[in-house]
Amino acid sequence: MTTDLLEPPVPTPTRWPATRDGLSRRQVRALVGITLLVSWVLATLTGVLLEVAPEVPRAGQQELLFGLTQRTWGDIHWWVSVLAVAVTVVHLATDWRTFRGCLRAMTHRTACPDVSP
Repeated sequence: MTTDLLEPPVPTPTRWPATRDGLSRRQVRALVGITLLVSWVLATLTGVLLEVAPEVPRAGQQELLFGLTQRTWGDIHWWVSVLAVAVTVVHLATDWRTFRGCLRAMTHRTACPDVSP
């Protein structure tokens, strides 16, 4: 009987190593993508709410929706938009290699690289 069968398999290095807190690169990318989608949807919804809000004197002091004033909704819109831009920057940083490859493919008429890990 050979000893090869009794030895544990040697782990092969992967392209997507786990991060310090145990999340894989795929999980980080999924979390960033979901956060990106939710933050931009919220920024859009609050922007639409502010756009359709009535323009009357003291509109910023009257309740608009859910007991919040137009001024408060403006503050929420601002901070959600800041979050959306920040997560967009993180998204570009985490997917930079794929982004660069797709840009190169569009300018050189080749196929985009495979993004699956």
